[in-house]
Amino acid sequence: MSGQHRATAQMGRRQRYFPNGSTVEVMARTHRATRLLRPSAASNALFVGVIGEALRRFGDWIQVHDIGGLSTHYHKALTLACQAAFEAYMQFVQSQLAVKLGLEVDWQAKLWGGRYSAGVVCESAQPLRRDYIWGQGLPERLFESPLDNPCVNSISALAAGEFALKGVWISKTRLSEAGVDWHDHERRAAFEEPREVPLHPWPMDRGKSRAQRQADAIEGAARLTAAQAKARGRRRVFGADRMRAVHPHTRTKNPQIGTGCPLVWGTAEEEATFKAAYAAEIEKRDRLMDDLVAGLNPEAWPEGLAMHSVLRVALRRRTAQAAKIRANLKAAGLEHLAEEAAAGWPALTRWVEPMPVVAPFVPPAVTWTRRMVRRQRPRGERVRLRARRRATAGRWADRRARQRQRRARSRLARRATQVVRVVRWFQVSAAGAGLRPVRVLVWRPVDGRAAEDGDGAADA
Repeated sequence: MSGQHRATAQMGRRQRYFPNGSTVEVMARTHRATRLLRPSAASNALFVGVIGEALRRFGDWIQVHDIGGLSTHYHKALTLACQAAFEAYMQFVQSQLAVKLGLEVDWQAKLWGGRYSAGVVCESAQPLRRDYIWGQGLPERLFESPLDNPCVNSISALAAGEFALKGVWISKTRLSEAGVDWHDHERRAAFEEPREVPLHPWPMDRGKSRAQRQADAIEGAARLTAAQAKARGRRRVFGADRMRAVHPHTRTKNPQIGTGCPLVWGTAEEEATFKAAYAAEIEKRDRLMDDLVAGLNPEAWPEGLAMHSVLRVALRRRTAQAAKIRANLKAAGLEHLAEEAAAGWPALTRWVEPMPVVAPFVPPAVTWTRRMVRRQRPRGERVRLRARRRATAGRWADRRARQRQRRARSRLARRATQVVRVVRWFQVSAAGAGLRPVRVLVWRPVDGRAAEDGDGAADA
């Protein structure tokens, strides 16, 4: 993001925090950049139908603003009433999309490459994020205009004056009960239920009429098309027809596997305010979870009663941490404190002897081969290196071919010169002996034709 807006990103799997009423951008990628979201009439209808069914179940807790999808990932902007409803909504959407689209493209493995990423979009950054969602596929030169996107997108509907995406919902449970196979499209059509995804205005566009929103979509499409045409130059686009024709099990050549959405989009002040609220909320959660797990006695838990996954994970983490502490104390020669660490970390006043100084681990020296060094390079650099080597090999092959041609011409010229010398010798000998001269054909490599020697030669 350029200008005064900055994006805050963190490494690893951070905890989610979304204030009530915040606008969030969601992004999800397919497994290993596989084209499992390949555009087709059936896949697009199922995609929209799943989101429409989720909105029907969660009511007014979620409002969708824009959707922009491609064959390998999709972006979606929405406003949530509370974080709990948003997480339940996304769990339903991601799981149902994996089931429905996986059956549609005959994919047996997992559909998503990981959990979805989401970031809060402040109002100052909403115009830029909306243009980014609208312009999906333009930087990759997939099509000339965002209105040509064959995947699920909202700008095409808004530009056409439609403020809702239409799809179908198919209950897999009803199909199983009726004994209908998923790929039996004729019988499956009886179980299709229409669903709609209303496209609500962004918080920055509240108060605008539908005509104004349509005009904004048309103007945005024209602006994005002109900008990408200038950046693209004379290079051709991939084309919507080729996107539909590609096999859904194939992968892109250069998948953009990144960290996903950042923590927040906005100005520096908005970013600092959100980061402070985020840190306070995460600290509060950790403190409550520690207090809850500290007072939990696993042995007193009734046998056969399922434990909540959050408590089970926290209890497993506490047990693993205690085991690590005891192992470190024993490795440091403090066995008398290992048992005390089982009940809790000992106070600082209990440390009678100082901790021994442990020499840092020095890995053994490794002789790096050229292959090991080459594998450490980024994939893009390796691809460019292979291209350079292929180009260099082609140039050397052309150079060797030219050298062989020059050597062949040299050998042919030497042989022709020898023939001419022999012919001249015979001419002189024949003239001295008074013999009748004859005409001899001599091969001249200059013009590549057999020429007659006018002086003649001896007739034996």
